[in-house]
Amino acid sequence: MKALDNLKNRVLAATDVVKLNFPVADVVEKIEADADVLLGRITKDNFIKIPFVGDFSSGKSSLLNAYIGSDLLPTNILPETAVAYELYYAEDEKLELYSDGVLKETKNSLSQIKDFNVSPGDVVYVYINNEKIRSLNSRGIVLVDMPGIDSGIEAHNSAILNYIREGSVFMIFTDTEQATLRSSTISFIREIQQYGLSINVFLSKADKKPETEVQEIRASVEKVVKSLMSDDSVVGVTSSVEEKYGYKDVEAVLSKVDAEKIFAERYTGEVDAFISSVIAQFEMQIKLITSNAKDFDSLIEQLSKKKTEAISSLEGKASQAQSLEGSADDILQDIRSALMGASQRLAMVAFSSKGDGKAFESELMSIIRPVLINSFKREMTEYQEVIGESMKELSADLSSVISVSSTQGESLAKDVLEKLGGGNMVESLLQKGLSMLLAKLAGKKALTLLVGALHPVITIVVSFLPDLISLIFGKSNEQKTEEVRDKIESQVIGRVIDGLRPNVEQMLMENRQEAYNEIKAEIENTIEQIDENIKSVMDEKLSSEAEISERVNKLALAVEELKKI
Repeated sequence: MKALDNLKNRVLAATDVVKLNFPVADVVEKIEADADVLLGRITKDNFIKIPFVGDFSSGKSSLLNAYIGSDLLPTNILPETAVAYELYYAEDEKLELYSDGVLKETKNSLSQIKDFNVSPGDVVYVYINNEKIRSLNSRGIVLVDMPGIDSGIEAHNSAILNYIREGSVFMIFTDTEQATLRSSTISFIREIQQYGLSINVFLSKADKKPETEVQEIRASVEKVVKSLMSDDSVVGVTSSVEEKYGYKDVEAVLSKVDAEKIFAERYTGEVDAFISSVIAQFEMQIKLITSNAKDFDSLIEQLSKKKTEAISSLEGKASQAQSLEGSADDILQDIRSALMGASQRLAMVAFSSKGDGKAFESELMSIIRPVLINSFKREMTEYQEVIGESMKELSADLSSVISVSSTQGESLAKDVLEKLGGGNMVESLLQKGLSMLLAKLAGKKALTLLVGALHPVITIVVSFLPDLISLIFGKSNEQKTEEVRDKIESQVIGRVIDGLRPNVEQMLMENRQEAYNEIKAEIENTIEQIDENIKSVMDEKLSSEAEISERVNKLALAVEELKKI
């Protein structure tokens, strides 16, 4: 992958400049450690994952088997045993079972793929010696055979939350014999849209219908899809047995996935920020060497005082932020509004399914999931922006503490300190925090909290729906549905909100604490880096103009080299 290689090479090149030119060993070690973390993330996150999703028996697994030319992926399995299968190229074929990101078991024969003892949310890595998979992997693409849309709430929760972080394009399959999109598929499409991801729909098993009828069904489904999504979405036709359909429409979509561009967009900003922070260290050295401060001990004492003030400011900002309860109220109000807006749809599902708990539960979660995630992101963004002001204030304070001998030096001081502890750092921490939040929401602990909160509520809801429906015989379907809707609005939604509140507050508290700790650590780290730079200048005791000029020129050349990377 050229994009990833270029990004990694930029990080390595910047690190080499540091090792060759920077005079403070402790700072060099810190920069190398930061580089290792960034390189590790880039190396690990080296695939765009494309989930293949469909209702139970939609034919997606059979189509993938036809695509790779092997009856490898399990078909016609029970929904409750469904897990995600990720396809990777390897000369030595094997299977790896992961649970919550941890390798649990390895099998050395692909024929053992059904022998794993799996749980909802598990992922099986399938390493196969296959040219098509090799070609896709070389472009940074991994195909994922996902659990069905109707595979059970816990498996579906995990699948959704996991692949909205790692996916970019969802491929949705629906059986041509259905002649339309199921309500569960439409709900799934609505949900995926709210994550800002691309969606393409494919009619499977097209060989089961005459070609003229297939085209009529395609036109009908295309009309529905266009009413739900943008004009960029594709509606294709596939068959695992009929060559004239085959998987060419799927290949056409895959050929347009530009993983290079996605990776560049994902990491270029972080690499730029890393190099900028490295440049800031060099400029800090220049700034201190040319400083007119004669009492560096006093300067270090002032910096310690500024650190104490900044941490005190951080505590104040945290206390001034919206209360935990208020933030939880905002999230829960978003969920309440979404459920009220979808109450008619929920009523229709409850009525048409005659109290089927799974159908109602699935519809309920498809509404709650995206609102919960997007609202959490908003609330955490707002919180981090509030407490992040303490970093910006520290930057301004530090520029007044360390004076320089020239006007140019004053400007340099501002620029350097902004890079070390200002807006760029806050933005970087914000992005890191949001990434951690999504990872947490995809973890089993969060899933257990959310599903656990909803389960008793849904049990209550499902228990009274059949009774409610039986009480209103003799009325029109519209009247029955309306009464179910009223019951949902007056009783069910309130119970859902009450059930979610403790876990929403707990997750907010945990993520707020992590954000607070990150900002506090950066305040301490910023002061520590300046201390180390000051001590290095004190130890060297550059006294002559010639020595100062030589050192400044060397550092300035390194800065110019870094700016070219």
